[in-house]
Parts: sequence; structure tokens; C-alpha cells
Amino acid sequence: MSSELNDEIELELQADAVAIRSIMESGIVRQFKAAEASNCRLIATYYDTPYHTLRKAGISLCVRQEKNHFDQMVRQSVAGLAGLRTFRMCNGPVADARPDASAVDDRALRLILKRGGRDKRLIPIFTIDAERTTVPLDVDGNQIELVLNRGRIIAPAGQSEDISQIELAQKTGNAISILDLALKLNEIETLNLGHLSNADRGYALAHPRLLPQDIRARKPPLDATMTV
Repeated sequence: MSSELNDEIELELQADAVAIRSIMESGIVRQFKAAEASNCRLIATYYDTPYHTLRKAGISLCVRQEKNHFDQMVRQSVAGLAGLRTFRMCNGPVADARPDASAVDDRALRLILKRGGRDKRLIPIFTIDAERTTVPLDVDGNQIELVLNRGRIIAPAGQSEDISQIELAQKTGNAISILDLALKLNEIETLNLGHLSNADRGYALAHPRLLPQDIRARKPPLDATMTV
């Protein structure tokens, strides 16, 4: 079984249950809704080496389970518009809950996975257990998925953290349309931009030292001869 390679652009918004309900019942969602919403319970287990080789390469690897179906997802961060997350992504079916590097068609990603697991076995780092609602939208010809995730991130030692978020995923069209949609949704309820991905939060939950640190801007070199 092989994985399909594609690019995905995402914007993540933090929202509580009240905000999610208001948005789902809003005229904006009804206006752009392209098909009926689908619901599922999704269990996604993220894997890496004990030394987090994949994370250091900007890659996340997880196996998603929906009922008795298993789907592997490999994502590598790439440069994109400010405020949006852009990934090269391979996803496709696998036999069970264990990752399978041979199922990845993209040669560069497959080599990184095999190199990471050659001397250090891949182990589960954390799991996301969430109720997931997906609403296909057509926003002026731009295909966007509005995804609601409500559940928990769970580390192997038992510590957990709640998830309550709206995820906007660009399928086709102009990435600016995601930002325009987010602004429209923010007029209904105040939403907070998710600065950390679920993968970032999961790694930090399992290993607090991996929490991304704030980066302070350097003081610019200025002198009296400069003009504006």
C-alpha cells in the first residue's frame, strides 16, 4: 500500500464549546457548506525515535485509527504564508497501528523515516483521542475543510491535555481564502490563533523540555545618521 503526496495549508483556532456551537449554527457555515458534515472518533498515535530524530528534521509521523481502519500520515513543515502552517504530506492506508516506512511513496521522506528507525526503533510519543467533525466548505470556489477537534492529548506516562479547536484546511484554491474565512468566523465568536500545533503540544506534554521557546527580536543597529 502506498501513500499519496500532496501539500496542505492549515490554520488552527482555539475555541471553547460555546464558541464552536455558535459557529456551527452560524449563517457563514450554512452559506459556504458544500456537503453534509461527517463525524468520527479519531485516535492518532505519533511516533519518533527515543532521540526525536524525526522532530529535529521537521517531520511528524502518526498512525490514525478510525474504527478498524488505519491510515499513516507523514508531514514535513515547509515555508508558507505568515500565520498559516504549510506541509508536504504523505498519507495512505497501513495494515495496523504500527508505522510503515515502505508505504511512503515520496523517496526523500521515506529515506528520512528509514534512517531514523535504522538504529533507534520508532516508539509512541503521545496519542490524540478526539471526536472529529469535518464540514466541507466552498468559499468562492476555494475548497476548505472546517474541522472541529474535541478530545485529549495523552502521553505514555498518563499526563493529558484537553483539545478544543477549529482547524481550517485548504484543499484547493488561494490560501488567502483561509484567512478571510477565519476573520468572518472571528466576527461570530472571539477565537485565538493556535500558535502550537497538536504535534508541538504532544511532544511538550510528553517531554516538557521540548516546549518551543519564545524568540525575542534582536535590537536593531541604529545610529544618529539614519533617517526614516
